[in-house]
Amino acid sequence: MAHERGAGSYRHDGSLRPHPAVSAPAALINYVILGYFLGRGEAGAGLFLQLLLNGVNFACSTFLGLYIGWGITGVGWGAVCGEAAAMIAGMAILVGRFRAIPKISPTHIFSVTAIRSMLHLSGNIMIRSFVLNGAYFLFMRQSAQLSTLTSPQMRC
Repeated sequence: MAHERGAGSYRHDGSLRPHPAVSAPAALINYVILGYFLGRGEAGAGLFLQLLLNGVNFACSTFLGLYIGWGITGVGWGAVCGEAAAMIAGMAILVGRFRAIPKISPTHIFSVTAIRSMLHLSGNIMIRSFVLNGAYFLFMRQSAQLSTLTSPQMRC
């Protein structure tokens, strides 16, 4: 039975394997950072981080798995190292960018006319979404009435 200790867990043979709680937060943070860059149209920065992640993963997995002799445990720790390296690099880029943003005054943030304009636009988009969903539901209901099998006379 595995006993939890620190950042990994020991198997019955005494080898330390990476725990999912170590790599999973880094992987999720990397998805958020990648989404930020892609959403801003900066695919180059996202590609750089993905290349860094996979390069560090490859190098660490090869070193730990083959040269150190940890086998599959080393490959797991190599993946953790790759995720952590990309997360640290991405966070460093984002912290630098957000520090450079000028401060916004509270009067600009809580402007009644700007909020009213935003809610008006959001309301129109919400109405459009409800109409589209209604059309999809109507087509689904109509197609469900046809059932999954059709009669041979209806085939073309």
